[in-house]
Amino acid sequence: MTAPKKPVGGPDASKFKKGQSGNPGGRPKGAKGMKTLLAQELKESITVQQDGKKKRIRRSEALIKRMVNDAPQGRDRPRDTVLRFAEAIDQDRQQRTAAELSADDQAILDRYVERRIREMGFSKRSIPNDNEE
Repeated sequence: MTAPKKPVGGPDASKFKKGQSGNPGGRPKGAKGMKTLLAQELKESITVQQDGKKKRIRRSEALIKRMVNDAPQGRDRPRDTVLRFAEAIDQDRQQRTAAELSADDQAILDRYVERRIREMGFSKRSIPNDNEE
């Protein structure tokens, strides 16, 4: 007969007892993660001077303005960041455009819906129109 196998991962004394959490205190109430803290800070308003006038804008807007202003002055990191963001915005715009239906595809869907409505025995008048309120 072989000896019973020892559990993998070290001695039994260091393992959690059955039904006991590894972090019994848990995360304190009200503790915020990095994303939440960053989002809060970027939403805060600050006062900036623009064209000789004081103006309140969000920190996120000030950060973007600073990056865009620093990029053409040969500073590599802001320039690369602005270009990356611009490329991401362009890709997002292209994806949204590609997701929109062409006129032919929309006509096919419209004919299909009308046929299904007729098959189900409804008249067009009994179906509410999205445009009418």
